[in-house]
Amino acid sequence: MKKIVGIMCSAGISASIIIQKLNKYCEDNNLDTVFESIYFNDILNKEYKYILLAPQSSYLFEKVLSVAKTSKVIPISSKAYMENNVAEIYSLIE
Repeated sequence: MKKIVGIMCSAGISASIIIQKLNKYCEDNNLDTVFESIYFNDILNKEYKYILLAPQSSYLFEKVLSVAKTSKVIPISSKAYMENNVAEIYSLIE
């Protein structure tokens, strides 16, 4: 069963680039994981094993944590996000 990981970003623009790269990384490495761009309201209607917060959304950490009780909520470091370091970002969910 695929592991679905949500990435929360303020506008979703920068997240879409990283999500494409993460999904390609998973495909290339035969990892059974799919990354999706999500917004706060999405976590009210769907469960995610992991929710990664883009640096610009890290201020929502406590709010997301209080709503997504079955998800592990993890902020992505600014450095990994800016450098599109997909290996480092993926390591957050291993």
